[in-house]
Amino acid sequence: MTIDISIIIVNWNVKNLLKDCLVSIENAKHTLVIETIVIDNASSDGSSDMVKQEFPGVILIANTMNKGFAAANNQGIAIAKGIYNFILNPDTELEPDTLIKMHSFMELRSDVGMIGPQLFNTDGSLQPSCRRFPRLRFQLFNKLFLSTLFPRTYLNGYMMGDFDYLKTAEVEQPMGAALFVRKSVVDKIGRMDDHNFVWFDEVDWCYQLKKAGEIILFYPEAKLTHHQGKSFRLWRNPFSGIVWLKSRHYFLKKNYGIVKALTYVFIDFLFYCIYASIIIAIIIFFINRFA
Repeated sequence: MTIDISIIIVNWNVKNLLKDCLVSIENAKHTLVIETIVIDNASSDGSSDMVKQEFPGVILIANTMNKGFAAANNQGIAIAKGIYNFILNPDTELEPDTLIKMHSFMELRSDVGMIGPQLFNTDGSLQPSCRRFPRLRFQLFNKLFLSTLFPRTYLNGYMMGDFDYLKTAEVEQPMGAALFVRKSVVDKIGRMDDHNFVWFDEVDWCYQLKKAGEIILFYPEAKLTHHQGKSFRLWRNPFSGIVWLKSRHYFLKKNYGIVKALTYVFIDFLFYCIYASIIIAIIIFFINRFA
């Protein structure tokens, strides 16, 4: 039997969210032949037991250690048999027609390699879910607070503040919470680069797709709820910012070259020094004024 879609979910300690996600998948199958693969990254909340007991049809890979986002996804991709791979976060819930709409669209658009669906927040509001690839001008816009002052313009370029989320359009990187990609494209470009434990792995994957000439589209007709951050909040720690910077540096060095990667580091350092100088000057001013 031909499998239409392989849904690949990497889970870590969000048992209840994962359960809701799996229930929503069951309700969205319709006539499609679906295989669901859950890779559990050594959860301590009973996630693996829940999947075994309540979803016996789900393929479960229970890791004995947390391998990170990309490495765990690659485990699922390696055994996926579907014509399409659907990389999905456990903190998502599909609409009843999400899968059928994505599948039908991709069947009609053989020129498209990947699509990202429309995401909504828990409260039902639209969740901006597309980004451009990092560029130096976006870095400068951000450091000069232009992206904050003009959030709905190209000056908020990295976050695509000028993007219309009501239209199907070509994009560079949809959010990694939900990526629907042809298996043939995955075979062509390879699996995710698992050098980074977290962050920028899906950005790099999208970059490799675009580099190979594949089209990536945002497709708002397919919708799902993304309880953003709930599957990731547990991992955050005081060193998360450093990990993010290291992951970004690896992406930049790999794809743009060491000179441009170091330019980003220099811009970060320069503006941190400027910010620190301004703060110190303000503190000294008030100390002298009220001393």
